[in-house]
Amino acid sequence: MMGYVIYQYHERLGVTVDKDVDEDSLSQPQTAEDITNSILHEVSILVQEGMFDDAKTKLKQALIRHSMEIKIHDQYHKLLVKTNDKVDLLAHTKSYIPALIANSQFNQLIESVELALQQDKNFRPEKSVHTITIAEHAFTAGKHKFALQLLDKFDQFYPMDANIPKAGLMMCKAL
Repeated sequence: MMGYVIYQYHERLGVTVDKDVDEDSLSQPQTAEDITNSILHEVSILVQEGMFDDAKTKLKQALIRHSMEIKIHDQYHKLLVKTNDKVDLLAHTKSYIPALIANSQFNQLIESVELALQQDKNFRPEKSVHTITIAEHAFTAGKHKFALQLLDKFDQFYPMDANIPKAGLMMCKAL
């Protein structure tokens, strides 16, 4: 911790710091993976130091710029669960769902939505098509009760939606 403080304030303290980075690498643009890894590294340091609120803020800001970056979503989701932040967990799950679907991480998708439903029985994804996708994968995984819970009152959560007949058919097949 002391080394970190000295490094952070080295200019004010009049200390010179040896840098292992050559000047050419600084001029090259960073890849998305480099940026993600840098963010996750900073967050891991904050978590190790017990600065959970700062870590959550850093991840939340990163998700504004990198909304489909699954590694950042994963870390933020784990941190929200760890800190038992129910309000932010429910809000984040809604934005996490499209990223999980885009990355075909259907087991994590089901687990995340199940956790959200445990926190709030009225939780639903923002888009009806996401609800249908989750329910389909839940049925495939043998989680019929969860799929039925998710599809329950579909027409009330998504009134006048084109997927209402599909949701009804899926519920009938599950029964």
